[in-house]
Amino acid sequence: MWHTHQTSIRFLAGQRRMGLMLYAAFWITAPWAVFFGIFAYFELFPVFTPPARKPSSILTPHRRKKVLCTSANCVRCVKNETLLTHAKELLEANYTGTSDYERISNAIERRHEELLLQIDFDDSRPIWELEHFPANFQRDFDMLSLAVEAVKDDSQKAFDCPSMWSRNGIGENTWFIFPFLNQGIWQDEHCSVCPKIATVLYRLRNSLTDCVFGNAFISMIPSECAVAEHCGLTNARLRCHLGIEVPNDNGHCFMQVGGETFTWTNGACTVIDDSLPHSVSLKGCPEDRTVLVVDFWHPSLSEKERDCLKRIFSTDG
Repeated sequence: MWHTHQTSIRFLAGQRRMGLMLYAAFWITAPWAVFFGIFAYFELFPVFTPPARKPSSILTPHRRKKVLCTSANCVRCVKNETLLTHAKELLEANYTGTSDYERISNAIERRHEELLLQIDFDDSRPIWELEHFPANFQRDFDMLSLAVEAVKDDSQKAFDCPSMWSRNGIGENTWFIFPFLNQGIWQDEHCSVCPKIATVLYRLRNSLTDCVFGNAFISMIPSECAVAEHCGLTNARLRCHLGIEVPNDNGHCFMQVGGETFTWTNGACTVIDDSLPHSVSLKGCPEDRTVLVVDFWHPSLSEKERDCLKRIFSTDG
C-alpha cells in the first residue's frame, strides 16, 4: 500500500517536474519560435503579389532585400559573354569585307568594361531634345504623346493585374515594371491586358524590336523611393519616357543622367541615353511616378547597322 502511494507521489512529482520543465521551455523557446516563424515566412518564402491598384505597398523591408535577378536568360546578368561570342561569330561569318559594320565590329572587340556594347558615335548626349531627331523619329514621339490618354487608361488595367508586375532593384532602390517587350520578345499576355498601348507600340517605326536590347514597359517608382545610379546595356539604343502619372513636385521627383537633371511631364516624351550613369529620386515626394518606357534605335545607326545588330543580337539566341 505504501509502495503504491509512494509510487503515485513520485509519478505526480515527476509529472509536476515535467510540467514545470515544459512550461519553462515554452516561455524560453516561444519567442524564438515566433521570431523564426515570421522570419521564415517573410524571408525564406516571399511571394510577389502586388495589391490591386498600386504595387507600391509591397515595398516592405523584407521585399527590399531580394536579389535583382537570377534568370539564366538575362542578358545583363548571365548571358553577356556567350552573347558577345555568338555575335562576333555571326558578324565574321556574314558581315566582313565592307566598312559598313566597322563600328559594330570595333565595339564587340573592345568589350567595354561596364556596357555590353558601346559603339562610337559622333553625336552623344545624356538628354536628347526631340528636335535633335530625324523627322521619322519625331513622328514616333508624336504618336506616343497623342496616345497618352489611351495609355493612361490601359495603365489602370495593368494595375488591376498585380501578379503580372515584375520588381527591379535591391533594398530601398526598388521599382516595378509591366513589360510589353522584354529583351526583344513581345509579352503577349501583357499586351492583351493593355491592347491600346500594344497597338501604339506596334506602329512605331524606330523602336528597338527583334533584338535583345529592346524593351517597352510601364515603369512605376513608389513615393519616397530612390533608384541608385546604374547604367544600361548599350548606347545603341536611346530610351524614351512618356509621362503617364507624374507628381507635380519637381524638387522631389527627378532623374539625373550623365550629370544632367530632368523632370517628367504628363503626356510628354523625354529621351535619354541610359548607357550613361543615371539615377532617380522620389525622396520627399508623397506620390508614385508612372511612365511608359520605350527603347529606340540610336538615330546615328544606319539601316544596315540596325539590320546587322538585329541579326547578331537576335532574340533567337
